[in-house]
Amino acid sequence: MRALRLTLCALASGPLFAFACGLVCVACAPEPGLAPSTPTATSGTLPKRLSPRHIRRGVGAIMGYARGCGFRYRVPGHYRVHVVLSGATGRPIRVTVLNRSTHRATEHCVIDAFKRARFQRFRDRTQRFIFPVIFR
Repeated sequence: MRALRLTLCALASGPLFAFACGLVCVACAPEPGLAPSTPTATSGTLPKRLSPRHIRRGVGAIMGYARGCGFRYRVPGHYRVHVVLSGATGRPIRVTVLNRSTHRATEHCVIDAFKRARFQRFRDRTQRFIFPVIFR
């Protein structure tokens, strides 16, 4: 395992990977007198809006929590979750369910799950999307 970690460390470029390896690696260490090159997200490198792929990635990270709401309350239904994101932080500003259900606890659980989501930052001030969550 140590040989694999050392090989990965030697193949990597940048001091952050060397830190993740947990090893001191000459190939990963920055040259003396030079500042380490860490990528910074400036407004020029950020996308104007998030693509559907970025949205699916952010929602995919919390979908287990949302599915847990269905398992917890055992109420079948279809929820259309409306999310407003902040471009500066990539976090949800407002989360609502568009179609109201009779089981409010499930609805609030889904809203809380979506509030945990984190997305890539983007240049626009806000972005909105609707994401379906279906419990059978």
